[in-house]
Amino acid sequence: MHFVVSLMLALSTLGAKSQINDLFPPVKFGSFYITYGPKSAAVGGKSFVSVNIYKDNQLVLIDSVATDKTTCQGFSFPPTQPFSDYFIFSKHQSKAGKTYILSKRGDIKVIGGGTFWAAPKHKLLFILAEKDYRNLVVFSLKEMKTIFEKYSCDEFTDWYFRHGTYFGKVSTECGDELKTEKEVSEWMHPVEIEQFDVKRKTLNEMHITDEQVEHAKALVKYAACQ
Repeated sequence: MHFVVSLMLALSTLGAKSQINDLFPPVKFGSFYITYGPKSAAVGGKSFVSVNIYKDNQLVLIDSVATDKTTCQGFSFPPTQPFSDYFIFSKHQSKAGKTYILSKRGDIKVIGGGTFWAAPKHKLLFILAEKDYRNLVVFSLKEMKTIFEKYSCDEFTDWYFRHGTYFGKVSTECGDELKTEKEVSEWMHPVEIEQFDVKRKTLNEMHITDEQVEHAKALVKYAACQ
């Protein structure tokens, strides 16, 4: 617990949005122990930071990345965790981003990831995965697996929860909607969203009003760069 508290205090000075981190104290979480290798010189003046994850004193994962804060590349550790039973952090890297999910039960998952929003009610993560294409990944912590994934060139700025469903606010869309239909829908309902139905595990494009957004509960964003 001392190590976890030390980590939280150290990272809290970096800001709530947790930009790229390059210095970390060790972390003890359940049966896991996480250490961070020192920065080392690399070609082109970039420095590499390595992460080593041990489980029951056995090394189970090593990863590293060249840190470049100007281009949002490197490890990002949230200053606070959204779930007490899970430790989650991300690696930002063009076309190769990852999200690391450790549970107190001893499970570990590494998936394509990046910035994510946490949904405590249903223990979900909405992840902007930095893969070959920018994918939207919905990960269930209860099942410890991805329950929905799609390529999406839409740019999500926020995620919300309202009336049993989640929706992501889209700043730039890329659908094939006819221009005349789009103009009418935007006039009547000016906010473009993608709605995720938890029971059906489906994602649907729609428009809602600013008032509906204001009455929805905003999810907290983690491992963001800005």
